[in-house]
Amino acid sequence: MANENQFKLKTKYIATRGVAEYRDTIKEFVKPSDSILEIGCEWGTTSVLIHEVCKNLIATDISLECITRARSQYPEIRFETLDAFNIKDAMKFSDRFSKNCVVWKYGVS
Repeated sequence: MANENQFKLKTKYIATRGVAEYRDTIKEFVKPSDSILEIGCEWGTTSVLIHEVCKNLIATDISLECITRARSQYPEIRFETLDAFNIKDAMKFSDRFSKNCVVWKYGVS
């Protein structure tokens, strides 16, 4: 039988329902020493805000079009395509993310 310590995650997940709330979490939760995987970065406009605080950022999106645009606009940030449901591909980036950040935008009014 599992106990409460058996599956304790070391990675913190920061998830919000909207972009404004997501951006507000940066000041409180993102630290310069973090290693962050951002899921669903689209064109990288919030990635820039995260990167201002934490340089160890990999910003991802499933859309190659979004990633291509983000890379051209913000070449100082690492952008990668990623299907967030493909854990094996995400683990190829790093096995030690301190935080995963995602904004849940779809279907929210």
